[in-house]
Amino acid sequence: MDTRTKLVLAMLACFKISMVLVHEKWGDTIRDKAGVWAVNQAGEALTFWGRVLSCFWCTSALVAIPLAIWAVGWSTHAIIAACAIAGGTMVVYHWVGMHRLFKEK
Repeated sequence: MDTRTKLVLAMLACFKISMVLVHEKWGDTIRDKAGVWAVNQAGEALTFWGRVLSCFWCTSALVAIPLAIWAVGWSTHAIIAACAIAGGTMVVYHWVGMHRLFKEK
């Protein structure tokens, strides 16, 4: 499989995994353990992982890292690939209108 195909697949996988972790019912157990629902008076999660998993952008950036390593290997190119995968995920997120359904804080 060529690198371009791997990057497109990684971007789509990043989108789906991030959607599950942040918005979908399948990710409720993970969000509960991360402390997404334990919030302060401003509505922000009290734990680091709770804050990460309540933000689609943050989650997709972290999910993109192992996918980039899979797509291009363990090299300095993986940093650029992770940025490209996370950026592509954001494009898809806005293109399909998810940003209107789930208002980010």
